[in-house]
Amino acid sequence: MPLRRHMPDAYLADMLGRLATAIGAGIDVRRAWAGEAARSPPRWRPALDAVAAALADGQALGAALAAAGPAFPPFVRGMAAVGDEPGHEPELLRDIAETLRAGIRARRALRQSLARPLFQLAVALLVVGILILLAGLLRDAAGRPIDLLGTGLAGPKGLAAYVAVVGALAAGLVLGTRAGPGPGGWCWYRGRVWRGGGPPGP
Repeated sequence: MPLRRHMPDAYLADMLGRLATAIGAGIDVRRAWAGEAARSPPRWRPALDAVAAALADGQALGAALAAAGPAFPPFVRGMAAVGDEPGHEPELLRDIAETLRAGIRARRALRQSLARPLFQLAVALLVVGILILLAGLLRDAAGRPIDLLGTGLAGPKGLAAYVAVVGALAAGLVLGTRAGPGPGGWCWYRGRVWRGGGPPGP
């Protein structure tokens, strides 16, 4: 079954860090990668086996990672291709692992910084929903529902419309976030910048 997404950044960073240490200690890159492939989770083993097979055939690391397809993020494949020089594999793998860890730290910090505002937004939305529901219970002198918020929404029907609008906005936000920059994102490595999953041309 083809992979639908790349390996988790945390797992990938740890694996590349171990490979950098092993290769730096004198272990051949083909042997080190084969060892990682043998103990990898079943879901990712085909991708790691593909890289190991490409390395065994004499391909450089960047080309070997490209052989695994979407299992590796585009910027990882791009960095590997740009820095693909014999004898520099440990440094390259450490750089990629540290870049992945920096991204993990940045995302964690972003989530922590957004936690309080998101909680406040959720409370505000809940309060608005309660006011809309209560508006259907309150009546003016003419017996009409009192529009507390001036939105034209009141009672259960108004609450249902409000929930539908909020749900549609939330779904659009989630879909937009998951789409991300895609394969056309910008990559940088050792002073070279390129767009997309592959490295720049000569």
